Amino acid sequence: MATSHSEQASVLVLGKILATLSEAIVPLVIVRLLGKADVGILSGLLLIYSTVALVLTAGFPETLTFYLPTRPAAERKAIARKVGQALLLMGVLGGAVLLGMSLAARYAPSLAQGMIKGETTPSAADSLKYLALFALYPIADLPGRMLPNLLIVEQRSKAAAGVGIVKAVGSSAAALVPVALGAPLWVVVLSIASFGVLFGVVLIYYIRALYPGVPNIESPVGMDKLLRFGLPLGLTDIVSMLNNQLDRYLIVFFFPVAALAEYQAGAWQIPIVTTIPYTIGAVYAPRFVELFSQGKNQEAIDIWRQSALKTALLIVPITMVFVVAAEEAMELLFTASYLRAAPVFRWYCVLTLGRTAAFGSIIVAAGTPRFVFQAAVFSLFSNAVLCWALVHLVGFNGPAMGTALAFIPTVIYYCYCIALATKVPFSNIFPLFGYLRVLVVGVLASLPAWWFKSVVAWPAAARLPVEALLVLGSFGLLGSLFGEIRRTDWAFLGNWLRLRMLRES
Repeated sequence: MATSHSEQASVLVLGKILATLSEAIVPLVIVRLLGKADVGILSGLLLIYSTVALVLTAGFPETLTFYLPTRPAAERKAIARKVGQALLLMGVLGGAVLLGMSLAARYAPSLAQGMIKGETTPSAADSLKYLALFALYPIADLPGRMLPNLLIVEQRSKAAAGVGIVKAVGSSAAALVPVALGAPLWVVVLSIASFGVLFGVVLIYYIRALYPGVPNIESPVGMDKLLRFGLPLGLTDIVSMLNNQLDRYLIVFFFPVAALAEYQAGAWQIPIVTTIPYTIGAVYAPRFVELFSQGKNQEAIDIWRQSALKTALLIVPITMVFVVAAEEAMELLFTASYLRAAPVFRWYCVLTLGRTAAFGSIIVAAGTPRFVFQAAVFSLFSNAVLCWALVHLVGFNGPAMGTALAFIPTVIYYCYCIALATKVPFSNIFPLFGYLRVLVVGVLASLPAWWFKSVVAWPAAARLPVEALLVLGSFGLLGSLFGEIRRTDWAFLGNWLRLRMLRES
């Protein structure tokens, strides 16, 4: 039986939560077993790999969301195979790039030392040599990155959630086991890369078996069309990555490498919450494509607006808990030695309050990915200006403050691009007043927790759950009294907590 988009989104959000809980354990354990310098070096290595992989993915997975809906199975299979072949070739290129960077670090150590501010020890300079251990990783990893999009298009939300959970649990274990055993850093890196290769190979076979009995035909969409559609998205991903990591680069440039470990802790971003709007956007994307192809642009925007408001009812209260309890969260999650990161974490929570919708997905569904790229470039520019100014004016907390404040002009420009892409008036795009009502309820609901925090000197482990209950309880009460939370919302939450969607989807 076909499931509704809300049920599919519920399954995927649950899978994201379970996967993120597994991933969240990794930094919490590592900071207790490794020194800040090693944590910074490991974070840098993973950042380099993710950057190279993102660049070479080139937006190919997103092309499936646009080109597969409404096509017969044989054509979907043919397009998926062509995208997989392209990603496999890019993975080979990625392995060569990582190997080349590793060799360059080995034979030009002075260049490697110059990349890590404040550190001239051989261990810091030699850390980039570990990239050779990642050389085989992208060959399997990049083709596997298309699988979530493919499963969503094929309405297999349970499988998509399961893949995410297995990957998160496996990669977490691959990192934690050698760290817990006291293995050297190169063993930790090799373990992470080895699991990635094995998991990627499994995903490749999974993709091949997704269309049993469906004949092989020539892809109706050529590589030129895939590139024309995917490259703007790939460039957008690159710009977005630079935008998301800009504040960290500034920390590396202006502060010693150990400061990156502290800032990285503060930039934790409540990952469970931040995945919700993007997961919902991915589920609705095929539906948006259908509506836009039928000329029902306003109907697609109305669905997007409604999903943004419903998402805000989840994101705002949960995030407000951590806005209040930033110090308690940092102390409990990363130990008291990371309390310096609490203001950074609070600013990232302020940023999360606004992330109630996937702005890019609606533009892509309308068939105008170039607008996503333009919006991403604008976001990077505004973020760079504010972060650069505030790191000089404020110091360590400045980049986080700039990242949060830059989100405001970014949202305005994204809505302008959505209006251009969909021919819907700008005033009808984002449900601003509805969102502000939810935000006001969240701010009011946080006041009892702020009062409690100011008058009670309990340990962090005791304060945090009380503050959470005060915020969430007050939000539920005020939201119901003001009519922002309705009976259907409570019923949906109850069904979700009982995991009813797993039994019906």
